[in-house]
Amino acid sequence: MSIQYIIIEKETKTIYTTYNDIEKDKIPEFYFTDTDTYMHIVIPKTIEGCHTDNYKILEDFTVALIDREVERIEKEQWDIIRAKRNQLLADCDWRMCRDIPVNKQWDDYRQQLRDLPTTYIHSADVVFPLEPGQ
Repeated sequence: MSIQYIIIEKETKTIYTTYNDIEKDKIPEFYFTDTDTYMHIVIPKTIEGCHTDNYKILEDFTVALIDREVERIEKEQWDIIRAKRNQLLADCDWRMCRDIPVNKQWDDYRQQLRDLPTTYIHSADVVFPLEPGQ
């Protein structure tokens, strides 16, 4: 059995196509000559034959399968977290009215809530900040 390869665009890690040694001559030449833009990676035997929609390119340019179910659950969890965060922000919006002096503790709390999606990578790690005075 011949080795399977994947062609990716380096900067965006976009997958263009896959090929094996037998099909190599059918691949346009620029994929091989433009080494600043394109990269060829050996596909691990464990995922050979899978559709490229099921691949992801990791930071170290290795190829891995996408676990669609894990991604779906993670997205759902982030949706729940954002909804809770939005409700907590709405619940204390009145504290930011013009006729109420700005309280630094509440301002910091609200900023921590807004920063939740960028502070944590995985939804399971999220810890909501406590309201001031709790």
